[in-house]
Amino acid sequence: MKSVLVIKLSSVGDVVMATAAVSHLKAETGASITWIVDEGMASILDHNPLVDRLLLYPRDPFHKDSRTALSFTRRSAELVRTLLSREYDLAIDLQGRPRTYLLLQAARAGRKIGRGLFPLLPQTVRHRRSVQRHAVLACFETLDLLGLPRPAEPRLFLPSTREDCSKVGQLLTSLGTARGRYAVILPATTWRSKTWPAEHWTKTADWLIGQGLDVILLGSSRDLEITERIRGNVKKPGRLFPLLGCLNLRELLPLFQGARLVLGGDTGPVHIAAATEVPIVALYGASDPLRTGPWPPGRALTLTAPGCRACRLPQCRRKCMPRLLPDQVIAAVEGLGICTK
Repeated sequence: MKSVLVIKLSSVGDVVMATAAVSHLKAETGASITWIVDEGMASILDHNPLVDRLLLYPRDPFHKDSRTALSFTRRSAELVRTLLSREYDLAIDLQGRPRTYLLLQAARAGRKIGRGLFPLLPQTVRHRRSVQRHAVLACFETLDLLGLPRPAEPRLFLPSTREDCSKVGQLLTSLGTARGRYAVILPATTWRSKTWPAEHWTKTADWLIGQGLDVILLGSSRDLEITERIRGNVKKPGRLFPLLGCLNLRELLPLFQGARLVLGGDTGPVHIAAATEVPIVALYGASDPLRTGPWPPGRALTLTAPGCRACRLPQCRRKCMPRLLPDQVIAAVEGLGICTK
């Protein structure tokens, strides 16, 4: 097997977790890997030696960061033409959604495997939402169709570059902080049902600052509202530094590597942090950490909102996350023994 096409478009956490299976596939076969990924996730895999060629799937017209529908159609057609211009020994769909199935069908490959139940694709693995197994292992279920042995300890594969480390070092200097002197808080998530209240984050940030740590509030430009609410209410705003859209996804690696703690909800950057050795406290609501918690299991201290049923709904009628109190999170962080003045 010389060439493999991997289709895993999104989300950030899912792409990160798929690197464990794809790195194992490359190690076992020595194949050249072409990976199709959503253009918004491209920086995760850019300059990653795991990927020999990166193909970008355009943001759909309904995404808030998308371009026009005409641009989406034109760029999608270009991607299909690119797929038709080369033949692969294997094409593998690790996502199992209608759009990824169509990309799989468009590809020229000697063998095609994937997830989900779709016509004209006999070699598939069913989506098993009733089974509690981690998303990383779900990717390996697809690889099982190839008869490859599973590794004893699957590992994420996200290396950083010297340029990334240099950029982050300069950024920390400009903020007046340094490696080992700060904690990173990720206050926002894509779903309201997964988001911890701003007032809870504020109390936790005050406690971290009281322990002698600077606090970096990390997010994208879309997270301005919750960031400003936290910043406007902390007791020492001079020790809190919002970083919104300043770094791409790959550049988060050295930022996390220099932190004393990463604290956040079920959001993509928490999974990036799991590829480093930084202590992590992850707050879960609406999703099940047994399925989508930081990899490997036990890598992070995971707290679940009391009474949460992991409904997997963007809007939570039970309002679970506010019931997870700051004192509970602070006690969990204290138990790690990393915040000593």
